[in-house]
Amino acid sequence: MHDLNSETLPREDPVAAAADTLFGIRYLFPYQRLVIANILDAFSGSPGRSEDQSGSWEDPSRTENPDRLRQIVLLPTGYGKSLCFQLPAALIPGPTLVVYPLRSLMADQARRLRGRGVHCALLQGGQDEGERRSCEDDIRTGKARIILANPEILHSGPVLSLLRSKGLAHAVVDEAHCVSEWGDDFRPAYTDLGDILRALDPPAVTAFTATASPGILARVAEVLFGEEPWRLVSGDPDRPNLRYSCHPTLSRSHTLERLARSLPKPMLVFCASRAGAQITAEGLGRALGTREVRFYHAGMSKQERRAVEEWYLPSRDGILTATCAFGMGIDKPDIRSVIHADPPPSVESYLQESGRAGRDGEVSAAALVVHPQDRLGLGRESDPARRLRRAAVLDYAEQAVRCRRETLLALLGSGSEACSGCDVCEGSAVPEPEGFGEILRFAAANSGRWTASEAARLLADKKGPCAWAGSLSGWDPREVSAAIGYLSGLGKVRIPRHGAWKGRLRAAKLSGHRGLSG
Repeated sequence: MHDLNSETLPREDPVAAAADTLFGIRYLFPYQRLVIANILDAFSGSPGRSEDQSGSWEDPSRTENPDRLRQIVLLPTGYGKSLCFQLPAALIPGPTLVVYPLRSLMADQARRLRGRGVHCALLQGGQDEGERRSCEDDIRTGKARIILANPEILHSGPVLSLLRSKGLAHAVVDEAHCVSEWGDDFRPAYTDLGDILRALDPPAVTAFTATASPGILARVAEVLFGEEPWRLVSGDPDRPNLRYSCHPTLSRSHTLERLARSLPKPMLVFCASRAGAQITAEGLGRALGTREVRFYHAGMSKQERRAVEEWYLPSRDGILTATCAFGMGIDKPDIRSVIHADPPPSVESYLQESGRAGRDGEVSAAALVVHPQDRLGLGRESDPARRLRRAAVLDYAEQAVRCRRETLLALLGSGSEACSGCDVCEGSAVPEPEGFGEILRFAAANSGRWTASEAARLLADKKGPCAWAGSLSGWDPREVSAAIGYLSGLGKVRIPRHGAWKGRLRAAKLSGHRGLSG
């Protein structure tokens, strides 16, 4: 690593000199300077600072010990938050520990740091003995100024002993919203992270995330900082280059196909499961007649994932389907569209994941597909707080009246001055699921004339011998049949089981074209 304490650095601005020398960055944004100054102040005896979204300084008096920093930093995806801890790591005494949720994020960060000549050590499970020993030697000798780890490896007694012996200067928790969203569910190591940090007791601890509501912030602070006072540095969470849209549907696969055809590439499609990512990739590849669709998830081997990354990162027209956890590790600045095939568990997750689009600042799309049956999952959610967060995402997606951007930012406790792009403000939002009106109109015009399976084929055909035939042209008849069955279960159409009309699609009594909840 370069010697940034040498006399060659301009005395009036060593931070700017370090940014230029190490990272080739000639300008630091004000919020980057603020976060970096707070970290450096923890080692200089100067009180830290915090700033609200309007840029005015807040009173730092609630921090009892100005030499001890505990802060949460909210900066949107693509706003250079990594520099906020990488640069101080070169200027403060002692190593910096950075905790990541995913191995893919750790590997990407290690590659970038080493590419700049910055020594770092990677601590994670699955390393062979030689690899682990080399990393530990780099930490022990002080060669590695930055240590990258996941929460689980910090439960290792030898690893904790090594880190304590070196005297950590700064501990960083990246993607800190995972402390709340994953720690209380399937990553218990996150709920123990606060105890580990208190055992290591570095002078400075910073938690970074792109999105967090007041409730998530409170939980992150509770876990990581306990009773210690902390400060918040918050940038504007709005991504004005993203256009938000929601797509209620009775056929998730058909709507995904339509969006994949119409939205710009490269494209990233988030799916709720590994199987979903693979099935979606295979379905889109067949429907679009292209081999430029692949999937990416933790069930693949390291070599398979690397092959997909090497294909996708330079691709100009590729479509990648990925699980939500693994999609977070994709660092491709020119992704033009992010589609959620399934609703994410919270607005924080949605903004974090949709924020993978347009990191280069160019106009990009963020689309969310939602099926009425997604609401059934709320009843299976045992935790009331998580249930409310999931419900908020569905409420956002199913309404077509309030500005998408305004709704998302309000859920974060923030506000938007003006919408720079969403389907509601542009007048293209649809208030009912795709396929809903077409099936009800067909049933009303042809009540009792066709069986449910015949109706499904007629709706999916390009044309037919009756009114509204072909109105769902392009759908698979099986998808139409499933949609008809779903609407029948809701009482929106009828398929009698007995009598003269047995098995035939009929209009519901007094149906009058009302919504799903009507």
